[in-house]
Amino acid sequence: MLMVLALPWYCLVQAQTVSTAVVEYNGLKYPAYVQTVDATPEVVNTALTEFFATKGIKGKEHRGFTIFRNVPVGEGNEPVDVFVRVERDGKKTEEKSKVIKIVTRPGAISEDKPSKEARALGSNVVLAASGAMLFESMSPHVTKHSYLRDLSLQEVEVKRAEKKLADLQSDKAKLEKQLEKLKAELEATNQAITDQTGEVGKLKSALDVKKASPPANLPGN
Repeated sequence: MLMVLALPWYCLVQAQTVSTAVVEYNGLKYPAYVQTVDATPEVVNTALTEFFATKGIKGKEHRGFTIFRNVPVGEGNEPVDVFVRVERDGKKTEEKSKVIKIVTRPGAISEDKPSKEARALGSNVVLAASGAMLFESMSPHVTKHSYLRDLSLQEVEVKRAEKKLADLQSDKAKLEKQLEKLKAELEATNQAITDQTGEVGKLKSALDVKKASPPANLPGN
């Protein structure tokens, strides 16, 4: 469940707006950075995994978030913990994702189930300011995998079109063979018609001759 707060802090990363919001993780509410990305959740998740892998960090799935701990950020390589959730933004046909990141000092958020007392007090975690830079750092990876996905889809389309072309060419070859066979059969039929026409003419002529020369003195004549 995502509840957006009316906070007046924005920055632009590749024409995308980064805002802050409040999200729930493990029974407690935390501040988070939110950005809409023009890519599918699958592409974004792949890009995130690659980005953190370049820093030698592997994520851990927990309660709807992927957790990356002790991530070096910025010129000073300040370590932060990053909790990421990627959601589809808009219709399934739209290639948009909402990337939600809780970025805090290392160890500020526990994966243990919070006690009743902790739930009653709520979270006092503060977002690490350097966390906003993560969006900019991850953008090239998202662009890369979005491109690779588009390339893959295009290759599938080309293969599908090539298969259709091959099928059409195969059908054409079969039809041409059938056409040649039909032409031969048509030629044979035409010759048979010619021969039969001659035969009919001969038979009619013979009939006419016979009709013209009946035997003499036939009964009834």
